[in-house]
Amino acid sequence: MPRDYTEQRIAGPLRADLFLGAPAGRIDDVAWIVPPREDLRPASLNAIAIRPTVNPSPDATAANRPDWRAAQIPAVNVHASADGLARLYAALAHGGGLDGASILSPSGIAAMVRPRGRAHDEMLGDRQWAAGVALNRGGLYGPHADAFGHSGWGGSFGFADPTTARGVAYVVNRMGSALNGDPRARTLAQLAVAC
Repeated sequence: MPRDYTEQRIAGPLRADLFLGAPAGRIDDVAWIVPPREDLRPASLNAIAIRPTVNPSPDATAANRPDWRAAQIPAVNVHASADGLARLYAALAHGGGLDGASILSPSGIAAMVRPRGRAHDEMLGDRQWAAGVALNRGGLYGPHADAFGHSGWGGSFGFADPTTARGVAYVVNRMGSALNGDPRARTLAQLAVAC
């Protein structure tokens, strides 16, 4: 099961409060998601980018259902505290290990951050994807070019900054309305690596 693999190979060794689908004993620990307010400055989307926003129309309240919280969907359903997510990214920022636990080799990290495709996303604009992470473009994850991470719908994010050997995470339950580059996240990313 994906949840077991995540617990045994990643969360457990790192002592990270992180789950792929919340287990039965932790479902009530998951914060209630508050949908975003209407975006007062909505992004102008092209014909390709508009498709995933209307078919199906996203429903933020689905994340409040117990069956959603428990679902083991690797691409979209990790539940973590900010500390748990930051520990994961700290391990990646330290070459794959943290506090004596190793989750990925340096060569595995190098392969993960190798750019994939062109540096443009039809919905998110200037975005260089790698294998499951976005590479730092435009200061999304602070000032250092070697930073990489992932952002979620509503403003949550996590990233590794190898320059400072830091993992940074911010999780929200009150979703922001910005489609790309939540201003809270950008500000926190800059501050987190500056101190």
